Amino acid sequence: MPAETASYGSEQEHKTFRFIVICIFGMAALNIPASLGGWGWKAAYFNTVLVLTLTIAYAFWKKERRLGTWILVGIGAGFTELAADWWLVNKTLSLVYANDEPMIVASPAYMPGAWALVILQMGMVAHWLRGRMSVPAAMAVVALICGLNIPLYEHLAKGANWWFYQDTPMIFAAPYYIIIGEMILGAPLVWIAGVIDRRMEQGQALKWGLPLGVLEGVIIFVAYVIAWWLVGPCTGAVIQFSCGG
Repeated sequence: MPAETASYGSEQEHKTFRFIVICIFGMAALNIPASLGGWGWKAAYFNTVLVLTLTIAYAFWKKERRLGTWILVGIGAGFTELAADWWLVNKTLSLVYANDEPMIVASPAYMPGAWALVILQMGMVAHWLRGRMSVPAAMAVVALICGLNIPLYEHLAKGANWWFYQDTPMIFAAPYYIIIGEMILGAPLVWIAGVIDRRMEQGQALKWGLPLGVLEGVIIFVAYVIAWWLVGPCTGAVIQFSCGG
């Protein structure tokens, strides 16, 4: 992609941000009927491939190097996150995938793409906020958004027969430790946005996409380990909540 010079307030940046917001709500709009109808894993593949393909196509169409970099960050994080998924499934025993479907390690084959979408969308939100408030404030807002937005997928996933959680304190279908973990993993996206901005100025942003994504994938693992230690188990958590009946 050719170099771009979009700044925090450019018209192209506003258009791209609007596109990302549409994708965020569009993904929810696709997932809601899948959840209400219990459509199963094929719907997860369709929704993920559709929205990710549209996002990649938009980045090429508009020659958006920043969005292209965040796509690479998302892909790197999505594949690295497979280690965290394996740990949640096999060590905490709290995450259960509900279908006999194509798998990568311990995760459905669509999971790297699903995580790529979450990370690139939240990353673009982090970039937008970073240009409009202090870094600590932006980190707090992104953490809050992740703590509210990503658990929505957990609620919808159970109804869609994609995955569910067991033997851990939850609010509805979202474990407390998932909410906390996703707040933790969201905050560093603001720092990553700053790194991408600096590399954009040097014309090297795309080269940093995958390494930064791998780093975010490691952060995801660490975030879940910390969150599980704090509130995850039904007994022995640092802050103990009831697992209910």
